[in-house]
Amino acid sequence: MPFSINREKCIGCDACRLTCPTQAISGLQYEKHVIDPELCVSCGLCADFCENKAIYDNRGKLAEFCSWEDWGIPEVDAEICTGCSLCVETCPMYVLKINEPEFHGDIRTHAVLTDKDLCIGCEKCAARCPIHAIKIIPRV
Repeated sequence: MPFSINREKCIGCDACRLTCPTQAISGLQYEKHVIDPELCVSCGLCADFCENKAIYDNRGKLAEFCSWEDWGIPEVDAEICTGCSLCVETCPMYVLKINEPEFHGDIRTHAVLTDKDLCIGCEKCAARCPIHAIKIIPRV
């Protein structure tokens, strides 16, 4: 669920905007910032850098940083994935791709995670998959 910025507490220091991995935060330095709910993945990195404690979760509580180890990663079921690439288009970190066919004439392709260290565990790929071929699993 997306975070929000308390505009009364925000001083526009820019720390949140500069650390956001999906560029969900916009605003000019020294002006109030806003979070785009379509881009926010609720990782909490912005909250970790906000010295004024101006970032809140969807319940109205002060947002907290979720440690990297707690972020899930996508696991694609290659048997049911059709290679439609909707997950690839949705991934804000560009860490999913459609694999190359295994041999000449092979038409079976599926999505693959290219770099689990860059994945931010936003779960947007799983939510976008129309056939539920992606589930989010623990990182470690």
